[in-house]
Amino acid sequence: MQLLTTIQSTQLLGALVILTGISPEVACTMVSMPVYAEELNCAADLRGGIELGRQSFRGRGGFPPKRLAAAAPKR
Repeated sequence: MQLLTTIQSTQLLGALVILTGISPEVACTMVSMPVYAEELNCAADLRGGIELGRQSFRGRGGFPPKRLAAAAPKR
């Protein structure tokens, strides 16, 4: 499944991958494949995915997203 290859490749680059909005059919296919469940970060919807990303970011000792937005260059 190309989705899993993409996830693994992205993780090798050091990025956090969060899957959102996975259909039941795709979820069943992923469960049947030899993938470690703890390596996949999944959320039911985009809002949940954003929250999961924020929690992970804070857990790594990063700045809260609001501070990053304030530090971003203005256009």
